Amino acid sequence: MALSVGKGADGWVRGALTAVDAEATRPAIYAAAMLLILVAMGYPFFWTGNEDHYFVLARQWFDPTFRQPFDAAFDAASGKIVGLFVFGGAVDLFGWNAGRLLIGLLSAMSLAWGFATLAKALKLSPLDMFVVFLLFLACGQSVLGGEWFIGGIETKTFAYGLGMAGLAAMLTGRPVVAAIWVALALYFHFLVGAFWAGSVLIAALVDRRIRDVVVAGVGIAVLCAPLVFILVADQLRGAAVVAPPSVPDADYIYSIIRNPHHVAPFANPGWQRGVLTALIWAAAFGALCRYLAVRGDGAVKALGTTVAVLCLCVPVALVVSWIDRNTGTLGKLYLLRPFAPILLLGLFVVVAAWRKASREVPDVRLLPALLTVGVLMVSIGLGSFRLVVHRPPELQGTLVAALQRHVPAEAPVLLDPET
Repeated sequence: MALSVGKGADGWVRGALTAVDAEATRPAIYAAAMLLILVAMGYPFFWTGNEDHYFVLARQWFDPTFRQPFDAAFDAASGKIVGLFVFGGAVDLFGWNAGRLLIGLLSAMSLAWGFATLAKALKLSPLDMFVVFLLFLACGQSVLGGEWFIGGIETKTFAYGLGMAGLAAMLTGRPVVAAIWVALALYFHFLVGAFWAGSVLIAALVDRRIRDVVVAGVGIAVLCAPLVFILVADQLRGAAVVAPPSVPDADYIYSIIRNPHHVAPFANPGWQRGVLTALIWAAAFGALCRYLAVRGDGAVKALGTTVAVLCLCVPVALVVSWIDRNTGTLGKLYLLRPFAPILLLGLFVVVAAWRKASREVPDVRLLPALLTVGVLMVSIGLGSFRLVVHRPPELQGTLVAALQRHVPAEAPVLLDPET
């Protein structure tokens, strides 16, 4: 039902819509607005368990002697060479806290630019973009697999932002630019970048732009050839390591014991509900996006069909995970990770369709966006949507006192990431 407004209010509504209209707003304005939201919700960027690990690894790139006798932060892989070089360089130049703050701002800028360019490509307004953002957070950023990229400072955060920009470039007919953005995403995080590489090629393919598929595909392959060589060398070195007898191999430890919530859904008790939910969601979401694509045009049509195709990956990933349920060999591929960006892209399609349907009723189009901004402002003020949960100070003090009282000074200490 349309919201009834008077002439004065109707004029205000139309003026507000004109002020934030997608055709009249530059991508930089979108990005600046999204950056403010991300910084307000994430600042002061509390340390997370993953960051404790990644930043130490990055620091070792610049100072190989930066290791303690019982240091558990070690990794011989080179696949994140660009991201770790950036992280380590910032820490080396500015120190831990200032360097991490700088990287936090840069990662937020990457995400903001990704959201901005994709919203602009779909002719959404900045307020429409905020609707997508809040809906994505409200959905928990994923359906199954626990993937998240809004709220932490990791190399994958950069890859998601750069990948979104690459897809936006392809949707607007710029395959060379798309290849460059996606290649950068691959260098920051190969698996995340691979998702965006596939999405970019599918988007051009469903739009029957074969030339763009070839241009982008060749461009990505050429730009990322050195990275592929590095990854192959890493895998060969890893395969040459022989595990001690009677000890589970590294794949099993990583996938089945350590990270089943991310990579091994069938290793979790009560997996039936989550798997069934993911299958129903993929079928319904894919059908909805295809329905909206048929009735859409331009970038919305291409993206809607792309999401529908990507939803077919959900049952494939689950079948492969079932086959691999006892070994965990494929856990390193994070087969459930694409569920998160597929959800995000589908929300972009839904909001774009809503905007088109309500174009003739401006007050209906603006009301949800205004409510979204209101919720964002209240959430930021109350901290209810804080992107990162930090360790309570009183708990830290208790742990430190207990360690000082009961643990010898030379003893190693293993920390629970939850505390």
